[in-house]
Amino acid sequence: MRLFICGFSGAGKSTLGREVASRLNKTFIDTDEVLADGKRLADQIELWGWPKFRRLESELVMRVSGGLKGDSLVVSLGGGALSDETVRATKTKGCKLAWLDTPFEQCWERINGDKDRPLTAKGKDELEKLYGERIHLYKSADITVCGSEAVDELVSYMASFS
Repeated sequence: MRLFICGFSGAGKSTLGREVASRLNKTFIDTDEVLADGKRLADQIELWGWPKFRRLESELVMRVSGGLKGDSLVVSLGGGALSDETVRATKTKGCKLAWLDTPFEQCWERINGDKDRPLTAKGKDELEKLYGERIHLYKSADITVCGSEAVDELVSYMASFS
């Protein structure tokens, strides 16, 4: 099974994804890390621009969602990945999509001042607006887990779906 984890920037997708993959002995992929390719993601996005970044992100998700039968992956998506229709279509490929539902204020506390995150420069008000615009995309997930719970509880909960 391929499990994709979505949620806003700072929700804890990468932390949770690594833990779930480790506990389930599955491969973990963080799309932002892959696209950053050892560099700061913010620098890559500045170099490419947002349209190219979203296209590369979509292509990466298409590759990992197809895979070979029997491939088991846990994939952390970027916070805005679901804005792309191709990424949303992973659900039709037998993949599960889990939303890590973390309140905006908690996400903001985690990302405020983080220069490696390209969106933080927009400021709190703009990010809160973006959070509101994306929430309907996150709600389309197959599974919802509360992002303010302890990581161990979330790992156990999500592991039960594999």
